[in-house]
Amino acid sequence: MTSTQEGTESKSADSRGWLRNMHRVVRALLSNGIFSAVSLALSVMVARSGGTGELGMFGVAFAAYLLVQLVVRDAGANTIISVSPSYRKRRTTARRISFMAIVFAIPISLCGVFAGSPYLVIVGLAIHGICFYDYSKTLSLSLDDGQTAIMQDCILLLVTGCAVVMTWFDLISPFILVAIWASAGSALGYLVSYIQGYKLLPSWKGEAVELRTSLIFGCQALIGSGSVHILTFLLSLVGGPVLVGAMRGASTMLGPSNLIVSTVQPLLISYLARSTPDPATVSRAAVRKSALALVCVHLVLTSGLVLISHFFGELLLGSTWQDSSSLIYIVALDSVFVAVAAAPLAAHRSVWAAKRVAAISNVIVVIRIPLVLVCALWWHAIGAVAAFLCVTIIASLLWWMSLIQLTRK
Repeated sequence: MTSTQEGTESKSADSRGWLRNMHRVVRALLSNGIFSAVSLALSVMVARSGGTGELGMFGVAFAAYLLVQLVVRDAGANTIISVSPSYRKRRTTARRISFMAIVFAIPISLCGVFAGSPYLVIVGLAIHGICFYDYSKTLSLSLDDGQTAIMQDCILLLVTGCAVVMTWFDLISPFILVAIWASAGSALGYLVSYIQGYKLLPSWKGEAVELRTSLIFGCQALIGSGSVHILTFLLSLVGGPVLVGAMRGASTMLGPSNLIVSTVQPLLISYLARSTPDPATVSRAAVRKSALALVCVHLVLTSGLVLISHFFGELLLGSTWQDSSSLIYIVALDSVFVAVAAAPLAAHRSVWAAKRVAAISNVIVVIRIPLVLVCALWWHAIGAVAAFLCVTIIASLLWWMSLIQLTRK
């Protein structure tokens, strides 16, 4: 074979790889776009029917759901996708998913009972099945053709959509709507797990390096990005459900742009893990290009959503919009800086830089929790979101500075 033929075949292989990555991005955006539509519909219906206070109670329960999803995904699916896991590895890792889901489900349900929050109770009861829903979805989008993820998302959208219509005509309450959504997601998780042959018996077993990395990434997610959701619980104690509801209303309007980061991050981990021949290194150029593309798309979408909120916020959220309208611009800017940090964070995870990730996450959470709580006490919701923005900017700088050090080594 001549050098010209070899070069042609190499370019053809690169082109096919690029197309596969683009197809995965499109499928992931579609899947998480459906999730965004569902969560937006839930928040809008709760806000319209119950006002800012009930939206706050729902916001606390939904924060618990997002926290568990984040931790379990990082400790489970996101830990193994960078090494192209075998089918057997996927099945056995499901047992770790089951273990972590149970660990979270019990305290969430008990907190719901003692706090008198039916929203927390239903999320706690359904979270085990929902974790399998998310596990199957993440693997399908990151490693397979994504059809399984799209199929289960469409079914959940159909079921929830019917319940939303019933809520709109006051045939069922907002709580019943949320219960239908959570139960349907859990049932789909179990159904897909049965079809895929996942092992559901809870266990924490596996290779030592993998388990250690899984534990560190899970803890990093809990104290890093997860601290945002933990703060939702603390803010409900400091400012009550109205404060949480006002913040939830603003974030609801920006939900589609926020989901871009969670959609693309698993794909970035898989992509950046293969950006150099050496699996222990990552290409800084690939990180820069990924970050630029992600931030540009995110910025355009966020600007459009802010404009929509300005004209249709009251129509969508009802009386809740009066409490949320002043927060929308700060929340939007915070969302952009989250996108700025997404690529370097994915680069750290792609090379299993667990200690470095844990160290940075610890610094961020030490700053975030006291700053947000103090600002919420003094300046209420506007102070809380402004503090979130300051910490997000600091976190973005830390991740990029660490990436430079990591790639130099």
